Amino acid sequence: MKMLKSEFKVVEKFSSILGLKNQTDGSVPLYKKDKNGYQATKPDGYYFYDGVIFILDAKKENAKFQNQLFDYMELEKHQDIIGFQYNGKDLNVYVRNGKKGKFKLLHEEKELQNHTYYKEKYFKNSKENNEELINRFAKQLANAFREAKIDKQMTVPFIGIVMLAYKYSNTKKSIEFNRNSTSALLDSIKNASIDQIPDSDNNTNLKSKLQNLQNYLYNSTFKTVDIFELNNIVELISNVYNLINISHKNYKGHDIMNAFLKVFRKWNSADAKEKGEVFTPDHIAQLMYDLIQVDAMNDVVLDPTCGSGTFLTNAMANMFQDVHSFFKSKKLSKEKEEQYSNQACKDIKNNKLIGIELNEFNATLAGINMLLHGDGSSNIIQKDCFKELPLLKDKYSKVLMNPPFSQKESELKFVYVTLENLKEKGKIAAIVPKSSLNGRVKANVEYLKKIFMMAKVSHIISLPRDVFQPNAAVNTSIIVLEKYSQEKIKKIQKLASKKKEIEEHTQNIFLIDFSDDGFVYANERRYKTDKFALKIKELQKILKGQFSPLQALKRNLRFDEELSFERFNTNRTFDIEESVFKKYMKENFASKVLSGIENQVILKKKNLSKYKNIKFKFFAVDKILDFISKGKQRQSIDRKLENKFEKGIPIIIAKKDNNGVGGLLENHLVEEVFQDKFCIINGGDGGGGKTYYCDFKFGATSFVNICDLKEKYRNIFNQFPLSKFYLAIVISERLFKSIGHGRVQKNQIPSIQIKLPIDQNNQIHTEYMNDFISNLDLKNKLYYE
Repeated sequence: MKMLKSEFKVVEKFSSILGLKNQTDGSVPLYKKDKNGYQATKPDGYYFYDGVIFILDAKKENAKFQNQLFDYMELEKHQDIIGFQYNGKDLNVYVRNGKKGKFKLLHEEKELQNHTYYKEKYFKNSKENNEELINRFAKQLANAFREAKIDKQMTVPFIGIVMLAYKYSNTKKSIEFNRNSTSALLDSIKNASIDQIPDSDNNTNLKSKLQNLQNYLYNSTFKTVDIFELNNIVELISNVYNLINISHKNYKGHDIMNAFLKVFRKWNSADAKEKGEVFTPDHIAQLMYDLIQVDAMNDVVLDPTCGSGTFLTNAMANMFQDVHSFFKSKKLSKEKEEQYSNQACKDIKNNKLIGIELNEFNATLAGINMLLHGDGSSNIIQKDCFKELPLLKDKYSKVLMNPPFSQKESELKFVYVTLENLKEKGKIAAIVPKSSLNGRVKANVEYLKKIFMMAKVSHIISLPRDVFQPNAAVNTSIIVLEKYSQEKIKKIQKLASKKKEIEEHTQNIFLIDFSDDGFVYANERRYKTDKFALKIKELQKILKGQFSPLQALKRNLRFDEELSFERFNTNRTFDIEESVFKKYMKENFASKVLSGIENQVILKKKNLSKYKNIKFKFFAVDKILDFISKGKQRQSIDRKLENKFEKGIPIIIAKKDNNGVGGLLENHLVEEVFQDKFCIINGGDGGGGKTYYCDFKFGATSFVNICDLKEKYRNIFNQFPLSKFYLAIVISERLFKSIGHGRVQKNQIPSIQIKLPIDQNNQIHTEYMNDFISNLDLKNKLYYE
């Protein structure tokens, strides 16, 4: 009797005919169970090629199929998938039919074929990118390099060289490499790229670039690597390359390639900050590209501090798309349209993208990135931008830049020198720390003065505080400039030499809040949420002039003032829920219990019906409070101490809860004691902007601004003392997160507006505020009379 093939043998046969390596053994859950009832998580076969996922549900020979395949296909997030039910004899092949949970049986497919057959027949013009899968490979690849003991500085160049070998060879099949030995594999990688490029004058520069990169292959770190480990690394790189589409027809590939490099660098580094790299997120790079309105046919785009080349690859992709759209709109013949588009794209690659990068490693990475995205690496210059920019004077018309943070040179120096050599009427979009725009550092103020005299400052856009996490915790903004004509600049400079104050020292600037971009930061990574698309649409409306005061505003500002949206407003609501008031009051009472302070605040139920028609009015915080002093304690309370509430006076620190109380210090250790004052946290990443009314004795660190009511308000607030809690809570909810790292507000009170109740005389209604707090139901009898 003939032995029937086992399921294992069926999978083995399927893989052989399909011609791809199985990425699972059937025991690993590749999917998470879905709340909608999709339970199967362990496909027997998982393969990918050129952007297509092949999923197998295998049974032993002649066994009947169940429905696991449909679970796998529904749970698979990749768009281009093809599913197989196979038992060694019977074959069912399915593709998505466009509807969720619905799949089309391909009745004509009764004989298993090679993977290229399915790719050509069903996915010829489609290639989607699977970001989650690439993130997984990035981690695996970093671990593989680490286990092979390959120098971390060689890893990214090696990845680039292997990907370039695929890009410039006639086939993407990794089996084309000679895998008999380490040296043979390295030689075949080298030959796979160079030998496939035809000899011509047009390709001379490309060959030279590749030959320079290939020097990395013969670094000593690779020669001693075991062939098995090197094969595994090349296979993983192949997997990533086959899932990335980097062409002008599918911009998503540019996003995914950059995302892969970012994730890989994170996993490959013992310290995420070890090279001081800050990767600009793709949606921010796209926003900046749109802001400077690049003309793909005529503009030359520069990034003077290009790092790994994010801005340039993004610009190149957009410019390719723009020229294709331009010639398509001309209604030319297909042949002419293709001819002119290709010529324009070639011109962009060769002449219209310039990158400058001082760091050799980053310059190499930028070159690889540009080569992978279409051979735009010709003008990556590894030099000091301050020396190189004067040599490029008037040769570039648009600039995208994110100068290095916290270097010996001011970020604004990079902007100014770039502006100085920019063509007249050219535009710059630059990311700079908010601390460089706060009007406090003399060097920054001087650069801003020069910038104001040379260009129109059109936009300043506040970015999310965590936009560069985990690599940098810097509070940043985008500043957009348009350079004046040379004639106007000369007139301004001549006028400035005669007068201290000129018209151009003050400009009308569009201040925009984009501190929420629809991403959240967790587990050392920023994740896109469902809000992302909505936030992008909101921003597009704002840029077209459709906005509320909570989103954007226009102000006339001098170069030496703070240039930020947060100076005048925040995106936090004016209207505060009752539950928020309760939370603050509970924390006030809890901090007193922890500190051993007798609570003098007793709540009593009030009849609020008499305030039924209460009206509200806007007030600026700095019109109600006066700055008294900074806290005098030089050091904060050690939060790890177990006995920090043993005895002494409460110390207010940069803390977002517990009424700001971080612990107690003995009386003789407290530099200055305050009471009946307002505390505004003036910096830090946690409690920045939080505001507390402290009716008890306390000390404070220098991260706390001590404030008091202006004299004209003291009587009405003292008459109804609980109104002070109301005021502090309203201020806190408006200021929270508008102050923080990079935007410290020491020695001053914000001018941001708050909404307070008013009486019939149009004055602050402290009686209502008092009764509102007194009427809060805190569910604890200890608080009540």
